[in-house]
Amino acid sequence: MRKFTYILIIIAILFIAGLERVSAVTYESTVGSDSIVLKKNTDNGMTEIKSIGLVTFNGNSYFGIRQLSETCGATINWIEETKSIKVESNGSVMLFSYNSTEIFVNGNKFDFGKPVMITDGVSYAPIEIYTAFTGEMSANQLAISEGSNENHADESNTLMLEKGIDSDRVIFNVNPEKIKAHFRLDSPDRIVLDLYDVDLNEELPSGVTFERIRYSISNGITRFVFDLNDDYRYRLNADGGRFIIDISESGAFLNENTSVEFRNNSIILNTGDYEGYRISRSSDPYTIDVFIPGFKTCGTLELDGDGILVEKIYAYPSEDGARISIVTKFQCAFELEKTESNFIIGIYEPVVNGLTYHNKDEIHSIQISGIELSGNNEAKIEQKSNGTHVSFDDPDNLITEGQVYINDGFVKSIFVTRNGSKVTIRIDGISKIYPAAVRESGGTVLYLNDNDLSGRLVVISAGHGGRDPGAVKGDTHEADINLDIALKLDSILKKMGIDTLMIRTDDTFYSLDDRVLTANKNNAALFISIHSNALEDPDFDGLMTLVHSGAINYKKINGRTAGEIIHKSLIDATGATDRGVRFRDNIIVLKDTAMPAVEIEAGFLTNEAELVKLLDDTYQMTIAEAAASGIAEVLEYID
Repeated sequence: MRKFTYILIIIAILFIAGLERVSAVTYESTVGSDSIVLKKNTDNGMTEIKSIGLVTFNGNSYFGIRQLSETCGATINWIEETKSIKVESNGSVMLFSYNSTEIFVNGNKFDFGKPVMITDGVSYAPIEIYTAFTGEMSANQLAISEGSNENHADESNTLMLEKGIDSDRVIFNVNPEKIKAHFRLDSPDRIVLDLYDVDLNEELPSGVTFERIRYSISNGITRFVFDLNDDYRYRLNADGGRFIIDISESGAFLNENTSVEFRNNSIILNTGDYEGYRISRSSDPYTIDVFIPGFKTCGTLELDGDGILVEKIYAYPSEDGARISIVTKFQCAFELEKTESNFIIGIYEPVVNGLTYHNKDEIHSIQISGIELSGNNEAKIEQKSNGTHVSFDDPDNLITEGQVYINDGFVKSIFVTRNGSKVTIRIDGISKIYPAAVRESGGTVLYLNDNDLSGRLVVISAGHGGRDPGAVKGDTHEADINLDIALKLDSILKKMGIDTLMIRTDDTFYSLDDRVLTANKNNAALFISIHSNALEDPDFDGLMTLVHSGAINYKKINGRTAGEIIHKSLIDATGATDRGVRFRDNIIVLKDTAMPAVEIEAGFLTNEAELVKLLDDTYQMTIAEAAASGIAEVLEYID
């Protein structure tokens, strides 16, 4: 074990307040592969005081920040507002930010390339932080490094305060472009202002409306917090190369110059020039997005909503206007009001209940709560001149009538009408939409596709199963991996509106002849077999696709061509070693099926790195999505 003798990091950094000396009590440590052993220099010589174990994240060694700090007498606190860990000693401060690779020592930034981690409520820092500030670097050397740090604050930045009878004006001699966000919080009442790379280097004043201004630096962001004396209002305005915050007891200034406000469940944009505006919805979270050409805001704004209907309001400036994103608690209704000086967006309770639209994923969807569209209540889908109609029974009146305006480039609006117990959802799309009704927990989801792939059955055969585990590596059976991928593929194809039939959905044995017979009896359009591979050579990896070499199973496309299309999609998506499309004329499911047949060999269990990937849920989903994309392309060739 290699050993290093260092001045302890926390002491070296936090005891530099004097700079001209190091504390009379010194610490040394021995760093090993699994622990840091701390020693303290006392009158009796060097005495071991504690051994602190190291933990490993993503192959990197980390030490416990609290454990190391408290051992050396430093104080440590969690700052919720900035998600930071603050360590203090002798008036000096070290800030660690969760998931950030940077730390701040007395306001100076150092980047270590590996993030601070928090797991099970315990905070950890990479060992590189420890070694960088110890070893050859003394406290005086660190002080010199601090003074020359290129990220040190510009000392020309100033803050001025003008007090009124019931108001304050705080003037920041800072370019408004440095504003990241500002917002109002309550319980307790405070105003929060985030700036990029700003440090005032001066004592911050108290005012009439606020008791004090606090500030902290985290991950390159300086956060100012105004601790208000009451429920005061504020506004922020640019003033040339600086900006001004006005705080008022009466709030009388609100309609003067503030570009974006939130009042009485309404977002008020103070502009009379809203020609050419665009408004749309997005989901997860539910958001109403507005773009107004030429509208200007002072930097990026962040406002709190009421927490009942509106969660947050964000304003993002750009060269040609500003985008306003209103994050709502539900898929709320909205109304627009236009005046000579305001563009007002009123937010209201949802008009349509029991139905929500989602467009975050690649396949847009409508979630119908509490209703299972299957069996005796199959959805009737019709294409009409005014859109796609989906009708079904809702005897319990779970879904209410109304319109949900979308305008996301795929769906314009969704209209819900009722006739007794019969509900009709009319989807007004940019082009034709082909819904696929899939039962899911608590109801049904209509997955909205822009092409019709229904009427062509795909049989999915998860290789092996039951008494036939396939290749075995330790406790891992190939049959289980095959089934995991096959189930994911089945789910994706159903969402795409493709009819599917699974040969097995659990660990059951089916012979090869049974698999072929099932596909032929059901007149399948395509047969997909999912397998994994094994070899004696542990270094061999990669993905291959097996097909029959001939032009049999012909329906405008044969198994060989289908395999080439699917294989390309798999290689492009996974980045796996390309083992090519290979001919296997003796495999029963490739030669005896009455339709194009393709066998996917997803990877090698005998390659350690590939086995890890094959067991990973995300990688399995990548394989399934790529296979589904290739299958959709193949089905375009099949009547």
